[in-house]
Amino acid sequence: MAISRRRFIKSGTLVVLSAGLPLKVAAESLNPDAAIGSGVIGPTTTNGSQLDLNSFSKYLKTDFQLSGPGVPTVRAKLIEVHDLKSQAKGSATNAKSKECFSAVFVASASAPFAQDTYNVEHPSLGKFSMFVVPRRQGTNGIQYEAVFNRL
Repeated sequence: MAISRRRFIKSGTLVVLSAGLPLKVAAESLNPDAAIGSGVIGPTTTNGSQLDLNSFSKYLKTDFQLSGPGVPTVRAKLIEVHDLKSQAKGSATNAKSKECFSAVFVASASAPFAQDTYNVEHPSLGKFSMFVVPRRQGTNGIQYEAVFNRL
């Protein structure tokens, strides 16, 4: 059975279009606020606030609740916010980048948790997910750091 060029192009076009549609649907279901044309830049929380350097700086010395599957909820206090973009002065990428900062938390050493993505809840910022890395053990507990890098 011979396939005509017209039929081949028609079938190929349908395959390409149908392959692209699930990707768009999946992307929108994972992050509905990042949909094309939504006007939202960067991740947001459940109450619509932006997760940026300014928003974290406002809530220094406040408590965040971190939880995850198989992990008990842990109270962590935001103790530091560092503007990492300002530390890379003079670099060519620094001028073009949008934002880069880190947030340092301290939590009780009695309930340590591993490097992973956790569900985070804050009374003013709402709920969001955040990748947290253990930093070091201090006198007040274990320090954890989350780095946000928007190029």
